Amino acid sequence: MNFRELLQIQIWSKRTTRRILVWFGIISGILVVGFVALYEVERHWLTPGERSAARAAQTQIDALQDFASLSDQDFDAKDKQAKAEVEAATNAAVTQRDDWLAFQLDVYLSETEGDRDEVRMALIMWERHLPVRGATTEFGKKMNLSGTELRSITRLELHKLLD
Repeated sequence: MNFRELLQIQIWSKRTTRRILVWFGIISGILVVGFVALYEVERHWLTPGERSAARAAQTQIDALQDFASLSDQDFDAKDKQAKAEVEAATNAAVTQRDDWLAFQLDVYLSETEGDRDEVRMALIMWERHLPVRGATTEFGKKMNLSGTELRSITRLELHKLLD
């Protein structure tokens, strides 16, 4: 076969180009749909393992809400259990939604501990008849109230998500 005969053979045709473009379009479409589906699952799906771990942690944290009636030893024991459950929920997280839920549980526990510390400090001040200054001004009272409201909002949001 000489060079002139080789040039007469058509290697690439319009039909071949169309086939390649159609297959490229199909594969690209499948990949885009797959990535969008993966993104949506990652953002909106709460895995069953995280849901059960979060419910257990939420139950433990809810048991701490009546901290005024608990002794220091009881509160510390329940607090350790709640921290262990929150850690288990953090370890069970798979998706971004799971991570967000574990973070919310950690915030809820921290808010509960902070409120208890504030109540204990106020009780100590009252028992020792110390003058109340500084944070118990009107602004301080509003800040304490807003912290309690934040804790209740976090609690309602977690209950709505897990129940």
